[in-house]
Amino acid sequence: MKILCVGEIVASPGRKAVQAALPEIIKEHSVDFVFSNCENLVSGRGFTEEKIQDMQKAGVDFFTGGDHIFWQKESEDVIDSLPIIRPANYPEGTPGVGHKIVDLGGKGEVLIINLMGRTSFSTLHAYLEDPFSTADKILDLYKEKDLAAIIIDFHAEATSEKYALAHYLDGRVDIFVGSHTHVPTCDNMVLPKGSLYVT
Repeated sequence: MKILCVGEIVASPGRKAVQAALPEIIKEHSVDFVFSNCENLVSGRGFTEEKIQDMQKAGVDFFTGGDHIFWQKESEDVIDSLPIIRPANYPEGTPGVGHKIVDLGGKGEVLIINLMGRTSFSTLHAYLEDPFSTADKILDLYKEKDLAAIIIDFHAEATSEKYALAHYLDGRVDIFVGSHTHVPTCDNMVLPKGSLYVT
């Protein structure tokens, strides 16, 4: 199975880049599943149904979120009807869900989990559940399920927090990617127990 993470799509320049490049990348590499973080899709803050649909037409199958996920007025009303998850460690009662199973037909089912870090988010960290224990709880729900892949998007500021959680989950998830800082990193690696990692 070939899985592609596009990263965060930021505003109009990001959307245009995805529309221009992604269809050919999918075709050239026979990509089975594409996911992206959509928290900055519209003017650098949040998402709308229209822009999500534009990205779906370009080839993005699924979307994760972060601290800006609910900045647009309509987002709370439409998040449950779109292929989007928000951080799973948001407070109970927050619209949307933090993890979903995606059925890829003959390729199997993929579990994708969205978590948010608590370091350097001055206005949010006090309300967030611990991402480590949140990940444990979600993984326990699916421990008997035969999954083709388990993916984590950890939306966090500090590289150290991403690195720590990745090592904590090493061997229990297949792909661990970081988002939030908009800076591509060259630290992609296979962790000791086999998880694929990039900050």
